[in-house]
This record gives sequence, structure tokens and C-alpha cells, in this order.
Amino acid sequence: MDSRQAKEILSLYRPSVDDAADPFFAEAIDQARREPELGRWFQQHQSVDAAMRQKFGQITVPAGLEQQILSERKVIRPSVWRERPTLLAAAAAAIVLVLLGFYSLRPTEPPIFERYLPAMASLVSGEYKMMLETNDLSAVRQFLADQHGPADYVLTTAMEKLPAEGGALINWHGQRVSLVCLDRGNDNDLFLFIIDRSALANPPPDPAPRLARVGQMTTASWTRGDKTYVLASKGSEDDLRKFL
Repeated sequence: MDSRQAKEILSLYRPSVDDAADPFFAEAIDQARREPELGRWFQQHQSVDAAMRQKFGQITVPAGLEQQILSERKVIRPSVWRERPTLLAAAAAAIVLVLLGFYSLRPTEPPIFERYLPAMASLVSGEYKMMLETNDLSAVRQFLADQHGPADYVLTTAMEKLPAEGGALINWHGQRVSLVCLDRGNDNDLFLFIIDRSALANPPPDPAPRLARVGQMTTASWTRGDKTYVLASKGSEDDLRKFL
């Protein structure tokens, strides 16, 4: 993992939401401890994030404002708008600040697929140690089920013919992601990520794989049933198509 990849991962880290021991963040956090420049950037990033959270936490919503906004039958006479422009401007500003504070205090719900895809590809672009190391696909599935990760996934016929390398459970922004590593030999493993479709905004809409080059990885993404899949490899698109 280089500094750019580490910074991309660290930019997603929120101390009050994410677990520093999560394999997705742990390597990047450790790298920030070793590299002074990256460490300074990460410290500044966290300081700005903490300051924003504190400021948003100090915002007081005017009494009755929520009911006024939610009331669809509320009639506001034009004269009120003319007589109280300062009050209305302040209320509008408060609404914007409250909304900004709400979204800054928690990750986007659900996270968008455009952030999920590069995060998963970056995670396995370097060395990544599996939580379970085994060549038994059934053992990997059982392990993921025991960890309460998505385990009712469907492998293609070509993938089922490969031995497993291992598996891992990733906690990404509060969402559980199952990772199945398939052994092709010659440092050319396949990495299959499985997440509940409902956990992502705008996931691939159908089973037709969408191929894309993301950093050092070639990826294929699709949705089947209630699961969204991302298959990543260091090989070419033509090579990846053999397993779709």
C-alpha cells in the first residue's frame, strides 16, 4: 500500500464510527504512524473532523421549527415573510447547519457504490492477510456465517472450480462485507466481495457484470438477488471475464 492509497482509506475513517482494528483501516493507520508526512496529514484531518463535529453539536434548533417544516398543511401568509426577513434567514441558516451537522456526524446512509468500489479494490491491491486461511470453500462460507457476514452468496461455475485461499469479514462504515479469496497461484488471486444490496446506494442494478479498472485492480461488479458482488484481480479484463 502506498501513501496515496493509505490516504484514500484514512479519509474515510471516523473515530466515533469506525473500528481502528478493522482490517480495512488498520494497515493504513499503522502506515500513518510510520510515515511522518502521512501522519501529520491524518492528524490534521482528524482535528478538522473533530472541530466540525463539536461546532455542529453546539447548534440549537429553534423551538417548533421541526413541526413547522414537517407540517404540510401549514399556511404562511406573505406578510409574515415581508415582516420577518431576519428571523426567516436565521431559521433557513439553522436548517442548513442542522442538516450539515446531521450528515457529518454519521456516514452517508447508505454509502454510495462509487465510494465502496475503490475502497474494496484498494484494500486488496497490496498484501492482505485473511482472517481465515484455508483452501476449503465450505469452511470459508461457514466462517463468514459464524461472523454474521453475508454467507448466502452465489459463486459462478468457474469460481467454484478454484480452491479457496481464505476469507475475511470487513466492517466498512458499519456495513458487513464478506471477502472470499480464491487461489489461482502465481500471486494472481481473485478477491470476491459480497455485501447486502440494501447496504449501498445505487449498486449495479442487474446480474450483468460491469468491468472497470480501479487503481491497480481490474474489477467486475454486479447484483444478484439481495447481494451485490465485486470481483477484483490484478489481471486483465479478458482474464477476469473467464470467471464471470
